[in-house]
This record gives sequence, C-alpha cells and structure tokens, in this order.
Amino acid sequence: MVYDTGRLSTVIVTTAAVTTLALECFHHYLSKKSTKGSSASTLVHKKKDDEYKEPDKNYPEVLIKEQLARNYAFFGNDGMKKIREIFVVVLGAGGVGSNCVATLARSGVTKIRVVDFDQVSLSSLNRHSVATLKDVGTPKVECLRHRILQIAPWCEIEAIDEVFKIENSDRLVAQGNPDYVIDCIDNIDSKVDLLEYCHKKGYKTISSMGASCKSDPTRVNVGDISSTDEDPLAKAVRRRLRKRGIMNGVTCIFSAEKPDPRKARLLPLPEDEFDKGSVDELSALQNFRVRILPVMGTMPGIFGLAITSYTS
Repeated sequence: MVYDTGRLSTVIVTTAAVTTLALECFHHYLSKKSTKGSSASTLVHKKKDDEYKEPDKNYPEVLIKEQLARNYAFFGNDGMKKIREIFVVVLGAGGVGSNCVATLARSGVTKIRVVDFDQVSLSSLNRHSVATLKDVGTPKVECLRHRILQIAPWCEIEAIDEVFKIENSDRLVAQGNPDYVIDCIDNIDSKVDLLEYCHKKGYKTISSMGASCKSDPTRVNVGDISSTDEDPLAKAVRRRLRKRGIMNGVTCIFSAEKPDPRKARLLPLPEDEFDKGSVDELSALQNFRVRILPVMGTMPGIFGLAITSYTS
C-alpha cells in the first residue's frame, strides 16, 4: 500500500492542533472556575456527603464538539444539529431506561425528561447504567441526572420522581411536545395506558418489552407490536392494546429468544410471606411486581442502547 505522506502529515498536524486547542480551552475553563470560587451559577445539590456539584452550564461549544467528535464524524453537522435539538421523554429509569438516558446524553441529545418513582437498590447495580453504592436508596431519576451531568454538563435533564398515571400524562409526557417518547415501564397497566395515550396523540414512541429471563443478544429485534413473538410481556401488552382498538403502530424493542425455564425462572416467595396475607401488600405500590425476575445485567443495557440507536 502506498501512502501520501504529505497528506498524512497534514492530517496528523491538524488533528493534533484541534486536540491541543480543546485541551487549552478545557484548562482555561477549569482555571477560570477555580478563581471564581463558589459562583451563583454553580448550584450544589443538598446531599449529606456534598458529593454532587452541578457543572457550569456555560460549557464551551468547542469542548462539546470535541467530546462528540466521533458522533459528528458519523452524522455530519446537519445530522448532529437535529440530534442536539430533539426533546426525548423517557419513562422508567431502571436497567433499560438508565442505559437509554445515558447513551442519549452521550450521543448529543440535549433535552431529556426522565420519569420514575423508584429508588436505586443494591440489587439493581448489576444493570443500572451509572448508579454506584453511594446512590443506593436515592431516587433513580436524581441519580441519573447527577451522574449524567458529570458526563455531559450541557444536558438539560428534567428528573421527575413520580408514578406515571393516565391522569398526569399531559404534564409528564405531553408538556413541551416531545419528539420521542420512550417507554421503559415495568408495570403492564401503566405501560398499556402510556402506549394508548401516545398512540392517540401521535407521538413517536418506542417501547421496551421484557429483558428479564433472556440471555441471547442475537435475538433482540426492533419491530411493530404486531410482529413481536416469544415475549410474554409483549404478548400481554398486545392483547390489551387490541382490546383498546390498537392493532399496530407501536414500535418495540423485544427479544425473540424462546423462554427456557431451565435457564431462568421467576424466583419463589418464601412460604412465610404468603402466611402474612395478600402477596400484593408486600409491594411498594399496588399492582407492581413483588417477586424477583432474574435479569442478566447485559440484556437491559442492550435493550437501552438499541433504543438510542433506533432513535438516532
């Protein structure tokens, strides 16, 4: 192979110059912040260990473009302009939702609203995208917001610690007129309500079906709700939507892997829990699952990344 050494030298010098400029801007940015001390634009989240400090929103554009350089190389300036301007609402901040939000921010999406009522648990650390031990016991949406701002300080992340209900859908979903609504909700009743609402409103919606009890990444698909198979959650959602007159028009991420009870099954509750009375009384919220679903930490991440890739 013959190389054009003159052209290669020019590329190397240009790349080095851009990187040097970005680093100089970054160092200047840090030194400027350190001389200011505690400015009015730097907000501190009231947390007992004072760990989270909100970054300055005046993050230099040259640094944003350097951080997103590979994305710009892939989509081009016009494509990245569109990506950076879209508004995405994500409902559910667990394994799938957290990975989706994290990669949306890393991809350049600036405006994100994330809705979830749950807290980070120790057992969720095997699949949550950014949570650490220090986040256990804190709201998932706040954990996501704080961590993402350490990665992409230019992001506008609205964290809403609340349960989605049809009566608050206009405020949680429609407010701001989102370009995409991403459903990562576990509870089937809330899921179906959200999908029906978005279908009637005409929002571009992507819904995550079940990532639990799955292990084959080659079986993950993107398709219409009418084409989903081998997914018990998708089957239940499809039936309920059909009763509401919705046969298709809902894009889903789902796994076509056949359920194998020898590989993974729903963990049983101890007998003494049944002796206490209604099993549903053990749940944090009525109708939300009580028994533990086996989940490989990788599968929710694959679902979340697939959603971001499809959205882009």
